[in-house]
Amino acid sequence: MRPVHLTDLNIATRTLMAVPCAQQAGLMRRIHQNAQTADIYRRSTGRRHGKFGSGALGDACAGYAMHPPVDSCDHAYLHSLHIVVTELLMQANDGT
Repeated sequence: MRPVHLTDLNIATRTLMAVPCAQQAGLMRRIHQNAQTADIYRRSTGRRHGKFGSGALGDACAGYAMHPPVDSCDHAYLHSLHIVVTELLMQANDGT
């Protein structure tokens, strides 16, 4: 997966906010896998993956519903952001 930027974190967080809390961790795992798949594809072909983009986390959220932008980091935003960061840290610790 490509390096993660603050915009990627915001997009992923808002994508998770669009689904019920019970579904957020599973969705984040799928998004992360899709970003990894797209990055492998991009590196091997030199082109963006048709469905998952360039390998950026934010690109892998395309095609999913997204919560509207928020003005502040309320409880729902922070909860979803925690899921995003936890998934990224778990994968980083696994060396993937």
